[in-house]
Amino acid sequence: MKLFNKIRTAGVALFGGIALLSVSAIISGCSENIENGLYAADDSNIGISIDALGFHNGLLDIGSAQSSTVFTVSSTTRWTVEVSNCEGSWCQILYGEGNSDGAGHIGDGTFTVEAAANRSGNSRECTVTVYAIESDGSHISGKSVEINVVQDRQSIQVDYAGDEISYHGTGNGPYPEITVKANQAWVASSSHSWVKIIPGPEMDGDEYRPEDGSAEEKSISFHISVEANPGTSMRYAEVSISSPTSAFTPIRLNITQTASTETFFITPTQVPQVASYGETIEFQVYSPREAWTVSAISAGDWVTLDKTSGEASADPVTIRASISANNTSVARQASLVFTRSGEMGTTVVYINQNASADAPNPEESPRVSGAWIVSGWTQTWAQLRAYYVSPSIPVTGCGAYVQKVSDSSDVRKVEGKTINDGMIIVDIEGLEPDTEYEARAYVNYVQAGFTMAAAGTSTFFRTPDTNGEPGTGIPGEDDNTPPSTN
Repeated sequence: MKLFNKIRTAGVALFGGIALLSVSAIISGCSENIENGLYAADDSNIGISIDALGFHNGLLDIGSAQSSTVFTVSSTTRWTVEVSNCEGSWCQILYGEGNSDGAGHIGDGTFTVEAAANRSGNSRECTVTVYAIESDGSHISGKSVEINVVQDRQSIQVDYAGDEISYHGTGNGPYPEITVKANQAWVASSSHSWVKIIPGPEMDGDEYRPEDGSAEEKSISFHISVEANPGTSMRYAEVSISSPTSAFTPIRLNITQTASTETFFITPTQVPQVASYGETIEFQVYSPREAWTVSAISAGDWVTLDKTSGEASADPVTIRASISANNTSVARQASLVFTRSGEMGTTVVYINQNASADAPNPEESPRVSGAWIVSGWTQTWAQLRAYYVSPSIPVTGCGAYVQKVSDSSDVRKVEGKTINDGMIIVDIEGLEPDTEYEARAYVNYVQAGFTMAAAGTSTFFRTPDTNGEPGTGIPGEDDNTPPSTN
């Protein structure tokens, strides 16, 4: 019995040890499968999800240009991203925010799908997969998200591409129409200034961009113009259709122009309307056989030429005409008259300049009448009055300019006041006895952001000497009380 009890006790201890060992293993397994608050690989709560702009139903459809798409990851465990089914290395993965260790990224974070520009005529695709992984880096079965990345082909077709458009040297000729059919943004550019791009109505300057990033294939047209060739040799230029994001290799249109056969000509012969703030215009003079002169004819010296003559030359000569700002409210015109030494004929180029939008309009500006001095002035005091009108511009102040006739450099500016919206009154103090003065009224106003003044004609008066008698109505030394203005 004692033996049995010993065996039973030993058995309980043995079985108890096994039971404790099993519980300890379970607890140990759980602690190994929980790290940083994330579920373990064998836990049914493992979850992983992604989101990005333009990613729908497992598909990321991108244009042919170089692009970057940022994905946000929500995960309850470690994760990694792999690229497969990709020809070449045009699709790359860059990891962003989030914790990571040697086995992968942990919890929430970001990654970016970087796609190089597709310069081929075929679309291409690859598979990007986000895997939930074990701590040793192995994939967790059934816990992944797949992204099918599809990149559009380069779509660009240009009429005249590779052809040669020829011009005669002395004329602009027709303006050929260039049509571009593309599913992405593009820009037209010229290799030389004598070839100009004339944008189409759907272009912004020399550039076209699809509305709202649309990948729809559209045909857009523009024209080119070519200036006359002033030289004695054929010349060449290119018009290129390229991408602002380097999405495709530029397509080039070749331009050739024959040499000139003329003995004298000028470019340009027509000048666009010059802005009121002024600018500098360049002219090319081609005269291989004769000397020439040029003069600017204008009302006022607002056109200045850096050259006024030239000798016969096989190469064109550049003249720069500097147009000064037009600060008036009237448009103006000047003429450049070119004359050849061996010919009676002349060539005239007209320059038209816009009026200034900020110039004061004389009909709207205030005007001031001639001034007068009211009776009762004294040796040291006088009162000046004048009328003013201001059709549309408010008057901000008024006064009088006063000076001694014998000393025109001694000018005083005395502030006054307006009454009845039409009269200026100025009290002038500190005068000297028996002295002749000149005075004129003025008003201040603001126009085009500048404070300006309008003044009337002058009046002259002489202060009395010391012999005046008080109370007689004749100004005198004791009569220093200004008369009432009522």
